[in-house]
Amino acid sequence: MNFRVRKTTTNDFISDPGKRVTTTTVWEGTDVVALSEAYPPSNVVGADALGYCSIEDGWISWYHHFEQLVNGQWVACNDPRIRIDRCPSELEVAIEEENRRLFPGDYIDHEEDDGDYDDNNYYYY
Repeated sequence: MNFRVRKTTTNDFISDPGKRVTTTTVWEGTDVVALSEAYPPSNVVGADALGYCSIEDGWISWYHHFEQLVNGQWVACNDPRIRIDRCPSELEVAIEEENRRLFPGDYIDHEEDDGDYDDNNYYYY
């Protein structure tokens, strides 16, 4: 199966509608493992290179989406990447620590956990 990753950039500082939104192909191929190694998936906010990103209070943003070639047509599909390494990467650990420091209210205090949540400290599969 052929897959590709498309990156859509929106720049609301540009008034020309033809240049405000651009889309480029970031990756194309058949090897999902190669895609997963080049752009590892992550559930840690800010650690996924193909996750949503914005700057300038959202005036400039990047969104990645996945497509699959079906009967000669590119159609949107779910993220085909797989988690190769079950352990968090150094980047994920560093970003997770910074996220917890900057946004402590977004995380569950596991010492007060009533057993309904996974004991996993990181948001990854």
